[in-house]
Amino acid sequence: MINLIEPADLSTMAAVPLSEPAMETIAAADAKTNFGALLDKAQRGPVTISKNGRAVAVIMSAEAYREEQELKLEVLRREIQKGLDSMKRGKLVTPERAFAAFRKELKKK
Repeated sequence: MINLIEPADLSTMAAVPLSEPAMETIAAADAKTNFGALLDKAQRGPVTISKNGRAVAVIMSAEAYREEQELKLEVLRREIQKGLDSMKRGKLVTPERAFAAFRKELKKK
């Protein structure tokens, strides 16, 4: 995501682990056959569903999903507030600089 207000201060952000803990993976056919057991496993932690050896979905408990959505929303609110605070202090980025950053970001993809 491009910050159009000012360069982000990453020192205030929580460290993100480089690797996620290993998640149990089951084949889609097994998930279909043993759906009840899959739901039970999802209550204990996320489960990856694979099809033809490729991860295609993750199933998790409704509570874990809700918590993840709340966390995302809180991070978004903090970032928006930081941007608004920067605006109030007059720290804005020119449109030219913003579009240059946007073009640079697009070239990465």
